[in-house]
Amino acid sequence: MKKILFACMAGCIPALVIINEANAQYSNNITALETGKDVIKMDNPTASEKNNAVSLTGINIKAVKNFKKHYKLVNDEKWYKASDGFSASFNSDGIKNILFYDNKGYWTGSLKIYGEDKMSRAVRDMVKRVYYDYTITIVDEIETLNTKDKPVYIVHLEDNYSIKLIKVRDDDMDVYSEFKKAKNGE
Repeated sequence: MKKILFACMAGCIPALVIINEANAQYSNNITALETGKDVIKMDNPTASEKNNAVSLTGINIKAVKNFKKHYKLVNDEKWYKASDGFSASFNSDGIKNILFYDNKGYWTGSLKIYGEDKMSRAVRDMVKRVYYDYTITIVDEIETLNTKDKPVYIVHLEDNYSIKLIKVRDDDMDVYSEFKKAKNGE
């Protein structure tokens, strides 16, 4: 399986999301994290979607057919070409969806981005039991061929002093990354 990458934003902090069993080290510089074999990458993630979108003629037909088979009611998706394949994005019911396909048109992963109100109760309960004083700002739900229908969640938390990215998979939860907020005047 070829590597495909996506970037997501939480406030002003870009976060790379490593999925599966990758054990990232704590880091105040998220771009210094090691990329594992199952990293999802999108070319030029900070550019506007309007500038990166491509027409369906530039997309592998297998990817388009797979997308249309699983998302019959979606008609406003935008397609993007990356060095390792293609991605399609659309919004549905307040959830940003991004699907990733390799150059041969096979699905390799998906990302859903949403707020606390769309979280599963089980994941929310697990996180809030430990981080009850934090606000959940955004949730990234990641699936790949290797997650075997059990998504990995990256929960973005914030309090007055720090921002934490918490990785939740099955019944395991650990700090994926942590950032200290600057004090006023620093």
